[in-house]
Amino acid sequence: MDKIALYESDQRRLRNKRRRQRELQRNKTLFVIALLLVIFFSVTYGRIFAYAGTKSNEQVFKYYTSIEVKYGETLWSIAEQNMSGHYPDIYAYIKEVKKINHLPDDDLRAGQYIVIPYFSDVYVGG
Repeated sequence: MDKIALYESDQRRLRNKRRRQRELQRNKTLFVIALLLVIFFSVTYGRIFAYAGTKSNEQVFKYYTSIEVKYGETLWSIAEQNMSGHYPDIYAYIKEVKKINHLPDDDLRAGQYIVIPYFSDVYVGG
């Protein structure tokens, strides 16, 4: 009877040892996964904040100038020559030019003066 009890207790100890080893291995795996996720999100958010920081450090100033419309020029051609990347598209720039100059339509006349916006990183202040 003692041999059977000893044999059963050895088996139980062996099963418990294997279970503890599996739990330890699982915990190590979960730790590595959690560590990799933390590193991934730290790098990702670090890049986002670094990108946001560089964008906000740039100072760009909006100015207006008057130009004379030449023969054959259109709002489209003027926008192509003067528009910068601060507008989502050429239509937004043309819409602003029309609004600034109170233009009801796209018609321009040679010799007419219109005000157009432009951007510069140089501050011209008084």
